[in-house]
Amino acid sequence: MSGNDYETHLVDRISVRELAAALTPRERRILCRYFRHDETLREAGQREGISPARTAQIIERSIQRMRTAAASVPLRVDPPLRARALPPPIGFDKAAFLRHMRGLVERRDAQESRALTAEREFLDRLLHDEAILASTPQPKPPPVYVHPLPKQHVKPWFDLSRTPSLGDLRCIAQYALGYFVAACRLSCAGLQTIGKMTTRVVCLRTADTVAAALQAVKRGIPATAQLSACLLDVPEELLAVVLGCPFVALRLGSVEDGKKVSIEVTWDE
Repeated sequence: MSGNDYETHLVDRISVRELAAALTPRERRILCRYFRHDETLREAGQREGISPARTAQIIERSIQRMRTAAASVPLRVDPPLRARALPPPIGFDKAAFLRHMRGLVERRDAQESRALTAEREFLDRLLHDEAILASTPQPKPPPVYVHPLPKQHVKPWFDLSRTPSLGDLRCIAQYALGYFVAACRLSCAGLQTIGKMTTRVVCLRTADTVAAALQAVKRGIPATAQLSACLLDVPEELLAVVLGCPFVALRLGSVEDGKKVSIEVTWDE
């Protein structure tokens, strides 16, 4: 290679390096492996963990970006040749200059080669470690035991699967009477006669629905009303019980085959 050819080659290498600065490190690595080290698309892609088709796309995109960057660089116009070439500066050693430039290029090439080798070794170690990890059986996590929630205990008289007896209705009436006295905060003695007004509710035979029904009774009776503590009569055709206290009396009966209960309270204005 003559001096002029080497200088031209050196200028071209510097221009390519300047254009490659616009690329990402991965794009530069792939171009270097494909064009410089003559690796196939599959070999270059395997080192980056991508497919050959994706590698070809990156190469094509990188070349297009370098072409775009080269088009944006202003064209360098060499000065017109003079009729007579100027002599080299006094003391200029062209051979020493070329040796120096060759040494710079060789050092750069050596640095790139060492960096590429180190990168390959790192990737090889990474793949080796992943292969070992994949082949090593991983310990299974300890089993998680889910303790079932304890079943809520339902009082027999609130069990909808059975037909209520007279004793069951009495237990429900005791629960309803105690709840109603506490909810209304009764402190005044009730009437000793049956009230002229009657409030009646029908609800499902469960503790929650009975409590909600008694709250509805409380809201339906005026605050100034006086409740009756006199026990009501029980018709023969009705399975019911009556229960009272010094403040109020109520009648609780079974309706709809025992699925629901009716609650009655009398009062006066």
